[in-house]
Amino acid sequence: TLRHVGRRLAEDLGGGRGMNETDDEYSEVLATIDLDLGYWRAGENTDQLVECSDRGFAGSGKRRCKGGAEFGTGFGDGYCYDEFKGPECQLCSATNHSDHYYLVDGDRCNICRELG
Repeated sequence: TLRHVGRRLAEDLGGGRGMNETDDEYSEVLATIDLDLGYWRAGENTDQLVECSDRGFAGSGKRRCKGGAEFGTGFGDGYCYDEFKGPECQLCSATNHSDHYYLVDGDRCNICRELG
């Protein structure tokens, strides 16, 4: 599985001697992993790769999580398409900070209505 790909890559680089999280090569390998479409991770130095859930809507995980090698500036937001952020890209990124959005059908963001 992709869950431990970073550790396996680090072990391969270690030429049989093994490596651990403190080894510079291990961190460098983890930081440069290029995630497939539909995958996300919380940090650039974690080997815990997560397949983005479809949330009951076929293919929606791949429409939120673009993968790639860029961690971004937030909590793994670089692995998300622009309109999404957060764990598994399940939160909506509001470009207008006075508005709030919620996830619909696993891959769309709708604006919240004002109460009143």
